[in-house]
Amino acid sequence: MPQAFARLREICQHAGLRVTPQRLEVFRELLTARDHPSAEQLHERLTERMPSLSLDTVYRTLATLERCGAISQVRAYDGRAHFDGNPEPHHHLICRECGRIVDFRWASADRLRLPPEAAGWGRIDRRQVELRGVCAACLRRQDETGTSK
Repeated sequence: MPQAFARLREICQHAGLRVTPQRLEVFRELLTARDHPSAEQLHERLTERMPSLSLDTVYRTLATLERCGAISQVRAYDGRAHFDGNPEPHHHLICRECGRIVDFRWASADRLRLPPEAAGWGRIDRRQVELRGVCAACLRRQDETGTSK
């Protein structure tokens, strides 16, 4: 985690931003979260440690951290933005039934040569594949009940 905070400080310095307690706490929570929380979920978790933290501050902090590349956003089926603090190259599985987002690694996809229309587009900063469907737990539930969510 100390390396991650050093990375955040470097990113903020490069962007001309101060490293505020709010930015540190939002970033810390995203580094340890494995569930890709929404802004509302982050706010709920963080107000236990920072009671005066407003939801607006969480939204603005997330937008700032995303804009400077410290975190990324993942769109789930619930219509809300979810956030990811994992800096390692990875991809996402997204369940359309329960909304769960799961990280996975796919080294061979990371090494694929880009098609000509993408290769000539400009500078690619990050590759990320999203696979969407129904997770095994939801499929089992559907089999047991004979219905989908």
